[in-house]
Amino acid sequence: MFWRFGFHNASTIDSLLDKEDVSLEAILDEDDLLQECKAQNTRLVNYFQRMDVLQRLLGYVTGQIEGEDRGRFKYPYVSTEVLCSEIWTIIETCLNNHEQLLMPFWETVLDRPPEDMKTQMVMASQFAKINAVFLNKKPAEMLAFIRSQPNVVERLLRHIETPAFADLLIRIIQLDEQPAGSGVLEWLSQENLMSRLIDLLSPAYSPDMHTVVSELIKGIISMASPSPGAGIADHQVPPSNCFARELAHRDSVSKLVTYILCDFGPPTLPEASEPPGAGTSEAHSSGSSKPDPESAASSVVQSICIIIELIRQNNSDYFEPYLFHTLRNRLIQVQQQLQMNRQGGREALEAAFNEMVNRMGVVHLGPLLEIMCDKLDAFQLFLREPRSMNGHVLTTVGELTPLTFERYRICELYAELLHASNMSLLNRPREYDNLYDATGRLQGGLSALEQLAQVIAVGSGGEPNEDDMDDEEGEDIEPAHDFPVHNAQNDSSSLLDSDEDMSGDDEPGSSDDDAMEEIAIISLVPLDPAALIITFRLVVVVTQSPPTRQPCVISRNLPRCIRCVCNSRRSFRRQSVMDNLVNGRPVLGERLKQRFLKANVVSTLLDLFFDFPWNNFLHSVVYDLIHQILTGRIDGGYNRELTIALFRDARLMHRIIEGSKRNDQESAKPKGVRLGYMGHLTLISEDVIGALEHFPPDLRLLAAQYAPQPEWDEYVTGRYKETKKKDTILLGGGKPVVAPGMRNGSAAWKVDEADTGGVAATAAGRAEQEGEGQMKGEFRRTAKMREGS
Repeated sequence: MFWRFGFHNASTIDSLLDKEDVSLEAILDEDDLLQECKAQNTRLVNYFQRMDVLQRLLGYVTGQIEGEDRGRFKYPYVSTEVLCSEIWTIIETCLNNHEQLLMPFWETVLDRPPEDMKTQMVMASQFAKINAVFLNKKPAEMLAFIRSQPNVVERLLRHIETPAFADLLIRIIQLDEQPAGSGVLEWLSQENLMSRLIDLLSPAYSPDMHTVVSELIKGIISMASPSPGAGIADHQVPPSNCFARELAHRDSVSKLVTYILCDFGPPTLPEASEPPGAGTSEAHSSGSSKPDPESAASSVVQSICIIIELIRQNNSDYFEPYLFHTLRNRLIQVQQQLQMNRQGGREALEAAFNEMVNRMGVVHLGPLLEIMCDKLDAFQLFLREPRSMNGHVLTTVGELTPLTFERYRICELYAELLHASNMSLLNRPREYDNLYDATGRLQGGLSALEQLAQVIAVGSGGEPNEDDMDDEEGEDIEPAHDFPVHNAQNDSSSLLDSDEDMSGDDEPGSSDDDAMEEIAIISLVPLDPAALIITFRLVVVVTQSPPTRQPCVISRNLPRCIRCVCNSRRSFRRQSVMDNLVNGRPVLGERLKQRFLKANVVSTLLDLFFDFPWNNFLHSVVYDLIHQILTGRIDGGYNRELTIALFRDARLMHRIIEGSKRNDQESAKPKGVRLGYMGHLTLISEDVIGALEHFPPDLRLLAAQYAPQPEWDEYVTGRYKETKKKDTILLGGGKPVVAPGMRNGSAAWKVDEADTGGVAATAAGRAEQEGEGQMKGEFRRTAKMREGS
């Protein structure tokens, strides 16, 4: 299609519109119709805002009106493009007369049987496209219309197996990012959207339903995860994670775990509510009453995938500093905009704080870990004896026993659970449990923000030179400034009204622009957790604090650098861990590691690692778990016990040597190849060697007792060292080098594998320093020049 420019002949559409009895089909048959819509043809705009014309356009989309011959496919497509065009009077007319236009349009599509809709993919995509455009142009009005429809969420979920309806539902959820779409998440939450989606993961539904619902839930989780720099500008609204918090609720997790651990017999549908559309389609209801093993296996796999995604996208160690900085920046913006009295200023800050807290709550994974600790034995049983095993499969390397997706996802879940157990939120003393309410929202008003900063600083780990900082900077410290909001009972509290108060008496050159610049830098650049308390005091400091709390101090020596020294932080952290262990009530993170020890999880995963030498996906997951254990904290708690169990119970060093010998045997056979786990086995060996180097002496000696000698030393100095040396050699050798004195008539050339600019030269130079001699190879080839050309 070509766009017309300049002075050309009038469009044939104008001549058609001159006729009083022009038909819509004649207009739709014109090739330049969409071009005229783009050009905002006045007569065409007036034509398309007529009620009868819009009814026929919508009728072609829904299939109520069918064209003949060529128009059977063309008219619905052109009608969709016209409705989605830039003619604003179309959507205005549709919304002003929604009872005659939009309501029949929605009812005709949503009231179709789900099985029939699966065969009408084009209609579903056109329906979703039109509504997405309407939602983009008139979000508030369209949301009000959608909410006015009876049982609209349930009716949409009846067709959720059709991808277009899942896309439409995502578009409705995304309205929360716009001011005009405020309240959409609360409405969907009241409609039990997340609970309904979880019900659709039941083994009673088809694998296609499980796949679509799982992708939808994972998409909702991803939308709620914070992005870098979010919330800095005034127009940016931090994403709400209310659905992720609902998914992490105990009831939701219990339902998912029930699906995962169910027997592959005939399951029952959820008792809480009738599944969407169960009574409208006999095929659908009959298919849901007798699920086959494929549906049961799909339910297990997709439910585990959702839990894995929930853990990956909601690391509280990252979210809590993000929450703190976002709240802090928002309070600074509100304070700078305030032009009211003192009491009103505090009320405005409290309102802004509560608004942000309602949108951004921490996704607490505590209920998930508690349930997993109780059901770990069942997971171990299914890991050894998978329910979805269907016998051997024929592959390019022979007949193999399949690992199955079920076992792979359980292994992946173990690795993610260990990640979650190391989060500081799940390893805090129980006295901090009241920091968040049951839904994950920060509670306690403005005073909770200071407590959040201190909790982050306490639980994030101290710097190695923390104690030295007290001695070196003790002469330069000054007390922090308490502003601009104090506790309500402090009668002398006041709200800052000038830049001088905001910057302090000793910094007269500060300004609002400098402050905002510092806010952006702090929000984008990772900040030392120990400095969070001071950054909070730049905005809000609550004077009510426990008498035993040590005040944080700030150094003015370095510009734009904030330092905080909390003397009791490191000792408090160690003491809290020991208290929870001594009292016999370990925190959730420690409890999960304790259950891992009792269930012998690490040994089971290592058995699978070597039993399936060609499954690199499994090898990557097992390596991830072992890497976490060997690089984790070993100063106390059950992580140290896991480390010892890795060498003692799992016999890691013995397994490494046995795996290496098995690889040598397989490689020595005729047409033998290197086993698939050798790459990850080398990485595990590297982690073991590195861990033994940084372990404290007592733990190093303890681990050395479980090393097979002299096999381990021979492996490290022999096979392992040889493998690492090969890894430093450039693939294919170095770049070609022309030999000195070579002339045009000569065809001799060489390849210098010890190129001075490459990695191989670095490794060769290091080997020469070690007295091993420089490895240098060159490939020479002499060819006889052919005469003539």
